[in-house]
Amino acid sequence: MLRSLLTSLALISTFGTQPMLRAEDVTSKSIQEYPTSRKIWLSLEDGLIQPANLKQYRSLSEGYITFLKPNGAELQEGETWAIIDKDQLDLESRALELEKKKVSKALDDLQEEQQAFIDKQLLNLEALKLQRIELKASLENSSLPDKLKDKIREALTKLDEQEARLQKSIKPENLESELQLKSEELTLSLDRKIRAHEKLEKRSHLKADFQGTLTISLDETQDPNFVNKPQWVEINKLYASITNDSHYEIEVTNRNPAFNSHDRSKLIAMVDDGVSRQLIRAKYKELRTKDTGGAIRDFHIFTIPEKHSEFAAKNSGETRTIFLYLTLEEDCYVIKKNQIALTAPKVLQTEGWPGLIKHLYPGYKLLHIGPKTLAVIKDDGNKH
Repeated sequence: MLRSLLTSLALISTFGTQPMLRAEDVTSKSIQEYPTSRKIWLSLEDGLIQPANLKQYRSLSEGYITFLKPNGAELQEGETWAIIDKDQLDLESRALELEKKKVSKALDDLQEEQQAFIDKQLLNLEALKLQRIELKASLENSSLPDKLKDKIREALTKLDEQEARLQKSIKPENLESELQLKSEELTLSLDRKIRAHEKLEKRSHLKADFQGTLTISLDETQDPNFVNKPQWVEINKLYASITNDSHYEIEVTNRNPAFNSHDRSKLIAMVDDGVSRQLIRAKYKELRTKDTGGAIRDFHIFTIPEKHSEFAAKNSGETRTIFLYLTLEEDCYVIKKNQIALTAPKVLQTEGWPGLIKHLYPGYKLLHIGPKTLAVIKDDGNKH
């Protein structure tokens, strides 16, 4: 008695308060009487209909932005339509050009400095030669004490060492190596500044990722002369978007575990067109990461067929209820759980849904278990 009560409570928990059929109503039903389908229902979701190519621009920090194109402009892919903090970027560009000139002059000066160094070293060598002549001449004086002659000989040895160092410093290969090292130091510093400026310029120049229409979301755009004038934008402000409405898609939040427990390429989203009462079928496209005003979130994207673009355009920006399905490899009999749950409760309790299907329909097996339905196929002993 207790086991029977627990089974009933478990079934109620599984199927909610939906009315269940009596056992005598379903045991006589053959499997061929159930509908067939290549998909099984998973859940209801909220889906945002939007153009497939839609990019929104939100300010990461407060600052100025200069629009180069008016609101509603048709942009080509790669076309620059705005510059962030243009005045500052212009200052940085001027500073970089000045740095290039300074480095160019420094490179030219290196040649002159090296020649001046060579001339100086040659003069030093001449001076050493004169000192050597004078010292050697003094050694010929027989009246000098031996200790003084020893000091003169030490001085001559030091002069030889100095001359060797000077000769080494002006060897062509040494001069070339030193010049190259100094040149590389200058150009490396400049290259770093150029790369940093290129990154700044890339971040500052806003270019269209695809062909589309520019929509500017600032009140100042009502002024016909706002183009090429810096506009102040607050932090986290949505200030523009680019739209290409030739294709549309459905965006669904990544909340349902079904998205992560199934092969996403087999997921489809069905949405009611609201006119013919037919469901429009949208294929799964990708998982997309999106900044939603400071929070990074995942969304699942489904592509709406082009033949339904008119419906999508009319409902663009609207959130609609979608039916999430999983496509199956072949046609299956689709059986509602509550149609067979009470036919053999002991079998269901001990062997689960696969055992119940084998018990009720010998020669068939369970392919997939959905939230409310089961997908059943003929068991040929080889497949699945």
